[in-house]
Amino acid sequence: MVSQLSLPPQPTERLPLPQWALRTFRFHLAFAVLDSAAAGILANVPMMALKGLHARDWHLTVPLTIASLGMLAAFPLGVAMSWRRKMPFVLVPGMLFALCSLGMAAAARPLVFLVLAGLGGCFAFMTNPAFAAIMRLNYPVTHRGTVAGIIRRWSALVFMACNLAAARFLDHVVGRERPWIVALMILAGLLSLGAYACFGRIHVRPAPGVPQDSPLPTLRQLIGTLRIVKNDGRFRGYLLGFFLYSFSGLLFAAMITPFLKEQLHCNYTRVALLVEVIPSATSFLVMPSLGAWFDRVNPWLAWAWVRLGWGLDPLILVASTLVWPVLALPLAIAARLARGSVMGGSVVLSWQIGINHFAPPGGDTSRYMGVQILMNGMVRLLAPSAGAIILARAHGSQATVLLVGGAGVLLSAVHAAWHAARERRCPTLRTMTSFEGSFLKVDGAREPAYVQSV
Repeated sequence: MVSQLSLPPQPTERLPLPQWALRTFRFHLAFAVLDSAAAGILANVPMMALKGLHARDWHLTVPLTIASLGMLAAFPLGVAMSWRRKMPFVLVPGMLFALCSLGMAAAARPLVFLVLAGLGGCFAFMTNPAFAAIMRLNYPVTHRGTVAGIIRRWSALVFMACNLAAARFLDHVVGRERPWIVALMILAGLLSLGAYACFGRIHVRPAPGVPQDSPLPTLRQLIGTLRIVKNDGRFRGYLLGFFLYSFSGLLFAAMITPFLKEQLHCNYTRVALLVEVIPSATSFLVMPSLGAWFDRVNPWLAWAWVRLGWGLDPLILVASTLVWPVLALPLAIAARLARGSVMGGSVVLSWQIGINHFAPPGGDTSRYMGVQILMNGMVRLLAPSAGAIILARAHGSQATVLLVGGAGVLLSAVHAAWHAARERRCPTLRTMTSFEGSFLKVDGAREPAYVQSV
């Protein structure tokens, strides 16, 4: 799988990107800002359902379960797009996601409201293989983490502002939220439509020698793609760690909001501050440096730090209830700072650039990503139900669910650190750039350089 080498033009002074990547960056940033504004509003959906529509705690697991179907669908989509144009695989599910937000405006029952939220998440997850492939095509390997960090920074700021504004507004209309929930869902849907319209303006760079109109894969070809797991030992290790991280994190994901509402007695605004605003503000501050750091280090080491911060979050939250009321809020803030310091990094590694350390350049990017998302979809089907079972066995103790999930995430951090130590000894595996560069040959010599491949 040898890719064509192409030296980029001189980068601009404002951003260290070649000219051919700058147009992508501008439309990508516009997409991210609009998408984050919609996401900031939608992040209030759990509290809207609990307080405005009187949902039960277990209802909050429904969106996670339904969204997992999108991850299952992402596998055949990832294989199908291997040798086809990528943009339709973003725009079609993206527009359906926006329509789900608009549909939520008409939902009067909490379960219907949350089912539509889950369907929206389902369509959003379908776009992930195409997003990963487009990022690999349209940005140089040496700067993907930097670009992702900058975009996540501004996404976090917009997300934080919109999330807090919506929460503050809902606190002012408590008891008469329904018409305002309708208005907010319509606004979120329109913002999403605008976001995907911006992303559609990106000109995706074709991979040299790769046909763009191959037929859709057969069932036999889909099953054959799973041989990647059998044949690639490094990728199997990555999937194992990702499974443990995802499963453990999803055990307690739906319990954070009810835990804050019931154990720390938070209203809309305080929940928004702790669940989204504080982590997003922290992400805004750290993501440019963190993204640039990803370009320089082994991804396993990056994953170890990300998972450490993610695992400490639920453990510190539980500890906050032991010192109620004096130190409860400071500890809860510390927990959310731990999460915020790695939250953007988790997104970047999971869905944008992490797979590039395992998939060879060429059509394998979307196939590897499809396999990863298939596995994660299965996790999303199982983990919320496992969390609900633990909750029932613990007689409704949300703290127990948080403790079990946090411990599992920390174990996945140890697993990542072990792999980082192993790969440190291999020159071609020290960074994503060295790994990708090992597949490039120019006049018989290996050259790490800008890769133009899917």
